[in-house]
Amino acid sequence: MTEKRRAAAADTVDLALADGRSVRAPAAFVDQVVGVDADNDLLIPLDGTDHLVPLTPCCSTSGKSSFECSGVICRGCYEEIDNKYGGLGTLAVPRA
Repeated sequence: MTEKRRAAAADTVDLALADGRSVRAPAAFVDQVVGVDADNDLLIPLDGTDHLVPLTPCCSTSGKSSFECSGVICRGCYEEIDNKYGGLGTLAVPRA
C-alpha cells in the first residue's frame, strides 16, 4: 500500500446508509456523498448538477479518459481503472 493510500484510508469516517448498512467515506467528501451504487461505490454530485459520479475504490476520486491507455484512469493515482468510473453513476442506496 502506498503512503498516499495509507493516508487516505486513515482520513475516513463511517457513513450510514438508508438500508441500515454503513460505508467508509473520505472525510473530505463526506458532506457530498449522496449514497452508493449497486457495486457499493460512493456517489457524489458532478460539479453542482443532479448527475452522480462514482468515486474510485483506489483513491476516492473520479476517473477521466486517457488517450495513453485508451480507457479510463484514476485522477488520484493515474492507474487504469474500469470504464464505469469515467461516466455517470446510478444511486442504489441513499445515505440515511
